[in-house]
Amino acid sequence: MIKLRNIHKSFGGQPVLRGIDLRIEKGEVVVILGASGSGKSTLLRCMNLLETPDRGEIILNGQPLGKPARDGARRYDDRDLQALREKTGMVFQQFNLFPHLTVERNITVAQTHILRRSASEAKSIAEHYLAKVGLADKATSLPTQLSGGQQQRVAIARALAMKPELMLFDEATSALDPELVGEVLNTIKGLRDEGMTMAIVTHELGFAWHVADRIVFLRDGKIYEQGTPDEILLRPSLPHTQRFLASHTTFTLPTA
Repeated sequence: MIKLRNIHKSFGGQPVLRGIDLRIEKGEVVVILGASGSGKSTLLRCMNLLETPDRGEIILNGQPLGKPARDGARRYDDRDLQALREKTGMVFQQFNLFPHLTVERNITVAQTHILRRSASEAKSIAEHYLAKVGLADKATSLPTQLSGGQQQRVAIARALAMKPELMLFDEATSALDPELVGEVLNTIKGLRDEGMTMAIVTHELGFAWHVADRIVFLRDGKIYEQGTPDEILLRPSLPHTQRFLASHTTFTLPTA
């Protein structure tokens, strides 16, 4: 569904992504692992052009986005951004809900302003996705009246209401108290069971093992190792992957 070819990105002259090649097929769930500073979040943000790559190409459903510019860069216009963002939804570490709007209004506002749906259609869609994430009874609540896990599920419902083909999750549970993590992870598992294409940055290794079709391990802005959950989490072949996994002992994985 989406293909990244030779993606480079630097900030202040410091390289963060160094030639990433990544392909995600329709219906595939790719989990991205790596130590802090390895480029995980930047890679995810380049997928929907929240960050513009310095070099490289993004191909969406077989169609390259943007026009060639100098030094391997590409120039993206509003049509490229719209084409990509109509097909991608993103859920961040922070919930980014409007605190003065009800839960339902948080979900309808982008539908009416960006997709030009009618108020009644947007409301119906909001109700559908709130029910999907188990919050049908919270439509009239304000975000401050919800727990962190509930707020993150509202953020997921908001992204789904745009009816994306690809969902991006950037450490969606990192801001939550431990007892709230499970409800968000279960929501994401439900999307996987329905065939949603997803790219997920997470530090939850047990969750990664259960949900991923493929795991990509980043190191120093490059794809260092990738494979099935069994291959990467149970039998990693490269030393930096082995050390990373050895340092994360809070999750019990199946034995090989």
